[in-house]
Amino acid sequence: MSEHVRVREAPDLLTTALALTALRRIANAWGLEPFEAVALVTAASDDLTSVEWSTDRLTRVGYLIELEKALQELSPRVGVARWIRTRNPGPLFSGNSPLQLMTGGTRDLMDLLRQVREWRRH
Repeated sequence: MSEHVRVREAPDLLTTALALTALRRIANAWGLEPFEAVALVTAASDDLTSVEWSTDRLTRVGYLIELEKALQELSPRVGVARWIRTRNPGPLFSGNSPLQLMTGGTRDLMDLLRQVREWRRH
């Protein structure tokens, strides 16, 4: 009987460079401090260049890219930088800001993206 072991390859340099570029662009557009940008990918660093990229962190950047796009489509003139810092009493947020939700688990980030897409449909 043979055992099947699933081996995950480390992200390649091009993928991590693209993720880093996208994260920097989003952080700049949203007016984030460096520690906030790092928190978006749940890294324990103060500098984006020292983040160790994993599949989960790359997935988070993908969700952030989609979230930024959805927010722009929802209302391009609304100040996203202000919105992400404003506490929200809604059921998804429970009094937290969208930024606090984004720095939680990957599921929280996915739920936020789903909610913004839902708002966009209505």
